[in-house]
Amino acid sequence: MKVSHYTIPLKLQENEYLLINSRTGAVDLVNSNIVDILQGTLHSSEVDPSIVDFFVERGHLTDMSQEEELKYLETLYRKYYEVHSKFKTHMIIPTYNCNFQCSYCYLSDIQSKDSQWLNTVIDDDHIERLFKVITHIDGSHRGRLVLYGGEPLLLKNKKVIENILKRGTMLGYRFTITTNGVSLSDFLDVIQIYNPVLQITIDGPQSKHDSRRIKKDGSGTFNEILAGVDAALESNLTILLRMNLDSKNLDTLPQMIDFYREKGFYNNPNISIHFSPVFQKSCGTYEFSIPRKDVYKAVVSQTAKQREISQISFDLQGIKMFETIFQKGGIESPRFWYCDANLGMFIYDPFGDIYVCTEHIGQESTRAGQYYPKLSWNDSCKRWRERTVFTIPECRKCKYAPFCGGGCGFEALKHYSTLSKPICSNFPNIFNLVIPHLYKTLRDDYVQT
Repeated sequence: MKVSHYTIPLKLQENEYLLINSRTGAVDLVNSNIVDILQGTLHSSEVDPSIVDFFVERGHLTDMSQEEELKYLETLYRKYYEVHSKFKTHMIIPTYNCNFQCSYCYLSDIQSKDSQWLNTVIDDDHIERLFKVITHIDGSHRGRLVLYGGEPLLLKNKKVIENILKRGTMLGYRFTITTNGVSLSDFLDVIQIYNPVLQITIDGPQSKHDSRRIKKDGSGTFNEILAGVDAALESNLTILLRMNLDSKNLDTLPQMIDFYREKGFYNNPNISIHFSPVFQKSCGTYEFSIPRKDVYKAVVSQTAKQREISQISFDLQGIKMFETIFQKGGIESPRFWYCDANLGMFIYDPFGDIYVCTEHIGQESTRAGQYYPKLSWNDSCKRWRERTVFTIPECRKCKYAPFCGGGCGFEALKHYSTLSKPICSNFPNIFNLVIPHLYKTLRDDYVQT
């Protein structure tokens, strides 16, 4: 027997460790003696044989070679893919136009295109065709459709949005709408009929938010968005509140916690809150984005001052799966790919083009196919779907790969011009920072209750 290649010891405090196995999903609390034995600094004869049997069962000890463990994961992947590849994510872009001019917008290159291109709105023929394509791809399965943009909830497009919601609902789909929220109040008479989930961004206290999420005329949007959120909650709609973090607003997180508490958002079952580091495209000029590790380090440190910060969802692939892990005692499945772009994401724009990655939308050279006037695909779609932890050489050797999924494919293309390279983003360091913090927080919360 030897220690599994996929066993990761994380120190919580003196004489206390978490043993996490990314192949089996086991998560176990152990003392330093056990870690010393696994690392070979103490003789295994000093340990009760039943304990050894336990760690064999959990996968921390194994008689498999590293290559055999990898083959085991590949077998698990094939079974997992067979089930989950049936569940697609369909995203509809009614228009690329937007009534905001956010300082960090990662689609700023699109917003710089000519007005005729931006003002194009999906028409009835394209809507009819895309639903034929969607139902053809899905077969008997009906999941959730996402309205995206640009800004989908532009007032002039209200009839188009109503048409999409009505058609999709009749076909058995549910909806999520990613909106800036400034016109939400004007759409409630329509959208409350279809009960979509709404994702809305508030980027800090009013003064901070109004300096970054602004209209084309430079005016702030905080009050209008908040009025829309309040109205949506009165209509019993579900809201995902997002906060994009960078060096300009990272220190305002405790203030937002106070604000959300005063608003009663923490006790409202219709609201969930998460944050995400600002993403910067290679063509962007925004200078205040900071490395993911620094964002998470700052958030963890601020938890000591404002405990409710720990209730905010960590928007990081491979980390958020741990938010319930310590209540279940194990991980349900490894992560074999990074995001839906590698599994079953289809993005339909108003011109009849299909993309698989949100960072690529609006660039004809990166489209994966077309749905109008007829359905067609190119090699780009196939390459994206083939990106897994098994097709990236570095990931085949990495114990963290089943958690991070190989990293962002768009970033891989940007930095290496290939989808066969990993984007690690200091993942081991983030993992070692966030997981012990998350465990301690959940444990303390459990003890207090």
